[in-house]
Amino acid sequence: MKFLCIALLSTMLLGTSHAAPTKIGIVDMLRIYKEYYKTKSNEALLEKDKAEAKVEVDKRLKKFESLRQEFIKKQQVLANTQLAPALREKTEKEANSMGKELESLQRDIKDFASRRQAQIADKLNRMRKDILKDLHEFVSTSSKASGYDLVFDKSGVSASNIQILLFSKDAIDFTNDLLKTVNKDAPPEDKKAESPSKEDGAKAKDKEKPKK
Repeated sequence: MKFLCIALLSTMLLGTSHAAPTKIGIVDMLRIYKEYYKTKSNEALLEKDKAEAKVEVDKRLKKFESLRQEFIKKQQVLANTQLAPALREKTEKEANSMGKELESLQRDIKDFASRRQAQIADKLNRMRKDILKDLHEFVSTSSKASGYDLVFDKSGVSASNIQILLFSKDAIDFTNDLLKTVNKDAPPEDKKAESPSKEDGAKAKDKEKPKK
């Protein structure tokens, strides 16, 4: 995802003989977006939607394939040159009916898949918009509280896909602090997933020890 440079302008004492130095901060908005607990919960919801849509598509495909096999059998019967006229007429009618139903099912599957894909994409865009609004407010509030005059997104890139912030000598990266802020209301299970317990760490170290 491409993030535009975030510039938060606060009171700057420019023009005075005793102007304070401009305080600049930088954050990695891409990392914050990915590690924000609401992003993770939204991704889980979208995966659930995708799985449910796949079940519905597979159900339709199964019905389509079953009917297609029956249609093939009718075609094979019609290929018999010795077939009685009455049976041929009956089989042709059944085959024609199946052919129309197959076409209808094929359109239904295509329309359903396209519709569900569009719904999921729309849901993703709405979720992303809400999350970016939240994060912008977090950055704005934290920046003002910390007295930053300017804040830049170090993950932002230009139209040429070149990183916008190439160098900043005195800027302070407060990404980690901001992550703690945005995730302070995360459900307990999310916080546990983000911060492995001491017991888990001990188990991991035991696994790394070579067996004697």
